[in-house]
Formats: sequence, structure tokens, C-alpha cells
Amino acid sequence: LLAAVGLAVLAGDRSARYPATIANLLGAVECAPVTAATDDALRVVALSLLRAGRHAEGAKFARRYLQSCEALHRPAMPSTWPVRTAGASLRVGLIANAAQASLTNRLVDAIRQRLGDQCQCTVFVDAPIDGAQPAAPVLDARVMPADADAAARGIAMLDLDVLIDVAGVEAPYAPMLARRPARELWTIRQGGSATALPLYDRTFDATFEPLVDALADRQVALQGSHATHISAATLAALWEE
Repeated sequence: LLAAVGLAVLAGDRSARYPATIANLLGAVECAPVTAATDDALRVVALSLLRAGRHAEGAKFARRYLQSCEALHRPAMPSTWPVRTAGASLRVGLIANAAQASLTNRLVDAIRQRLGDQCQCTVFVDAPIDGAQPAAPVLDARVMPADADAAARGIAMLDLDVLIDVAGVEAPYAPMLARRPARELWTIRQGGSATALPLYDRTFDATFEPLVDALADRQVALQGSHATHISAATLAALWEE
């Protein structure tokens, strides 16, 4: 209902008959409790506002969406292993969908140019994307299950150092991300500043350079860390047994 009202207002707002409705709607969702049944409605309204060029209002709904997912879907126990598993390469995951295929390709290429074989990249999508694989031998592209809990568990088994959300509000991934399936969660904020967002540890703009610099710093820090000699794959197999 929230999404339907928001979209209806957007459709009719060109005539300025509802100048305060979006503001009133945002005020209502900030005061009322958000449930698992309504959190994605916030994302839908945010996405509609952003696509309509109303970035300030869209950002407010997006922030409330992330806050609600963080509160509703965070697990009681950590999803990641208590100690980083063996491996000298930085393990990076990217969450994307069809709308971000080109952006994801460029980001993976930028990471490879800077870090080379010191970084392993895995791209997670909700459906196969044509042309989503750059010419990179270290790239691993995987289709996530639709269930947020199953997707989070599958990603957590890889013991990623960083998981980067490229999709943002274009896709309903926040409930899965709220389960903290990686050691750090980063995101790219398109069309706006890199102001910190709820749910994520770090927020970057779409220029890539600060993000790639941060990954390079993580790789350097990794060399001095002490990890177990057991690999993520071995530990995952033992867990499944």
C-alpha cells in the first residue's frame, strides 16, 4: 500500500496537486514501525523518486529503507567465520543486477588493474547477465538464491574481506546484506556524495579511485594479519558435514 500510494503520487505530482504528500508519507514512515512486509515498499518509493530526479527525497526514503532492513534482518549470531581463513589474496565480492552490468564491469577492471592477482573478485547477481563477465581470469560470477537467508549463508561461506553493493536501491538486497555476510560491507552511491549510509561500513562515490585505493590499503593490511591455515572452502565443507 505504501509503495502504491507513493507511485500514484509520483504519477500525478507533475500537476503539483500533491506538493506535500511525499513529505507527509516520509514523515509517516519515520514515525510508524516498519515491518518485513513494508520495508521493500520504501525501496520502491525511493527508486521512483530517484528516477524522477527528486534526489533529496529519494535519498531520505532510501536511508529509511536501509535503517529498517538493518533493524529487521540483522541476525542474532554473526554470519562470518570468527577468524579470517587462509589465503594471501584479498577476497572481494560485488552485488549487482542487470542495471549495473556496465558499472560492475568497469569496477572489476579497475580493481584488476590496480591489484592484479592480489585480489579475487566474485560477482553476485540475482539472474544471469549477458556480458557481465570482464576478460578477467580471477572473476567468478554466481547467481544468488532468491531467499535472503540462503544467499547470505552462501556468500558468508566464501569468507569475503569486502562485499561491495553496486546495485543500491535498484535491487532488494538490503535484507540479505543486513545479515552481514562479509567482514566489511561497502557501497557505491551514484548521483550523490559519498555521505555515510546506514547498514554499510563505508560509502564511496562512483569515481572508483577512492574505493580502489581503499581496497589496496586493505590488501596491504592483510599481509601483516595472522589467519588460520584452513581455507574457506575446507571450513565450509567441514561445516556442511
